[in-house]
Amino acid sequence: MLKEFKKFDEINSTKEMDAFINDLKDSLVKLSTGNFSLEEVNVLIESLINEQDDNGFWGIIPSPKVGGDIRVAYWYIPTYISTSILMRYWMLSIDDSMKIDTEETLRKGLLASTGRAFNVHGYDDIVGRLDAIEIFNKGEVATFLNQYPDICPEFTDNFRDLIKWLKNAVETGKTKGSWGEDYKDNMEEVLNNFNKDSDINNQSWHRNSSNRNKEYIWYACYGSNINEERFMRYIKDCSDKTPPIDKRAFDINYSIYFANNSKRWGNKGVAFLDISKTGFSYGKAYLISKEQFDEIRDQEGSNWYNKIIDLGLLDGIPVKTFTHYPKYEKSNLPSIEYLDIIKSGIKETYSEMAESDIDAYIMASYLGDDEIEVLKFLRSQPHGVSIEKICNELDKIAEEIIKTVNNLNELQLIRQDRRSIGNGISWDSVDAIYYTIKHRRVAIDKVFESTSLEVTEIIEKNIKDLNKEDLLKIINELPRLPQQRRSSTTNYTRSEYIKEYSKHRANGVCELCNKPAPFINSNGEPYLEVHHIKWLSEGGEDSIDNTAAICPNCHRKMHNLNDSEDVRKLQRIDKFGQNNN
Repeated sequence: MLKEFKKFDEINSTKEMDAFINDLKDSLVKLSTGNFSLEEVNVLIESLINEQDDNGFWGIIPSPKVGGDIRVAYWYIPTYISTSILMRYWMLSIDDSMKIDTEETLRKGLLASTGRAFNVHGYDDIVGRLDAIEIFNKGEVATFLNQYPDICPEFTDNFRDLIKWLKNAVETGKTKGSWGEDYKDNMEEVLNNFNKDSDINNQSWHRNSSNRNKEYIWYACYGSNINEERFMRYIKDCSDKTPPIDKRAFDINYSIYFANNSKRWGNKGVAFLDISKTGFSYGKAYLISKEQFDEIRDQEGSNWYNKIIDLGLLDGIPVKTFTHYPKYEKSNLPSIEYLDIIKSGIKETYSEMAESDIDAYIMASYLGDDEIEVLKFLRSQPHGVSIEKICNELDKIAEEIIKTVNNLNELQLIRQDRRSIGNGISWDSVDAIYYTIKHRRVAIDKVFESTSLEVTEIIEKNIKDLNKEDLLKIINELPRLPQQRRSSTTNYTRSEYIKEYSKHRANGVCELCNKPAPFINSNGEPYLEVHHIKWLSEGGEDSIDNTAAICPNCHRKMHNLNDSEDVRKLQRIDKFGQNNN
């Protein structure tokens, strides 16, 4: 019996949702083999018309605003299947009046299917594209596009490019996945299945759309363009004003710094990447055409940003950005207005981050040693102190401290005491009294933690030299509940020994998705993150039993969904051996 389409009222277990998708695929297969009744077809098609959302999708979860792989699995894949069902329906012997009833639904479904340009499964990008083609093959996509190329020109052109990519990959031998797996046989089989129905050179669906010859790349932004509203101003000044096809958070393995003098931002510094060494920056990747990328770089200033950097692949598509090389020797603090743009961009991209964490990340990228030294001194005082006292305690001349105070004041990290202002004392007088702004103190303290690593680095180096047995001996003497450290928020001290043991146990493989770590870090180690299965904020223990080493994607998934089946899977890990799942 054909499966009627019906959305889930809430995010159910992945097992239940996967079963529904498999049933939907079975319905598509039955349509292809003729194993159905007319009544069943009518019920299925009616459910697709009724359940399609305004944007043309058939998602089985309440919202698409979830992690990339979840969005693909339960938003895009059911849309591909449902669209293929409608295409196959059009291939059946039905009269034109029935086609008219479904034409708008089909057109919207085809357009929605192009939302990710068929790049679907993260690190398994080749597998994802092959899955997409196979789904549409079951809907007789080649025959459909030969007969009806104009129902949705965007789909026609995008799918043509997908087949062109597949053919080119087979011909040039670019058939290996992210982990070295060779998909040549799979790719040839999928291509052969497609060619059974149509010659890909058939001119009936080679259109003159501007999309046809576009080369797409991911543009990874780390400065003000991480803010989408700001980024769209550049798109509007491009020859092609098409919005990005997709967008997502993207962590960059270089640190940002601020340099040059931008008239737009009060002759203050703007963001650049320091590519002389590895580091970390929060970013946002936009899927745009190479033409748009080049024009945006020209708008930013190709002299300022004279170096294009390759940051790898995302869904099989190159990720690029630009900076200046070599690094500008003289840095320049940014304006508070520029920083606010970046801050709001990070907040909209990494919505799970606390505001103080965003502030601390940005501060750490622009504060110099002089600014940190003054901030540390001010935070150590119970009350505001004068410039004269700062000079005396830090053994600095007034001119140096006044310059630093001015910088911190402009960045809205410190403030002159109102009483000294009321007494007519100038901001740059040695008698002027300053203190840190209250709502910035949590973030300031976090910057101190990140810049005071001498002892921690020694401890971590020693920990790296310990084997599992030595780690266990130390762990057995540790308290199971984490120590708390209070400021205006509660922080938890996590044991580096337990963290290291969990990574030892995982041996470079995510303990949730069972895939190898996504990359090797700067120390030559597989990059995994340690997750507390029962969150520390909910009373969870900082113990071997309550930790798992998982990839960044799964870590983000756990903190967004915390799916009960995933929790149970992590709880079933043999914590003192290997994963039993």
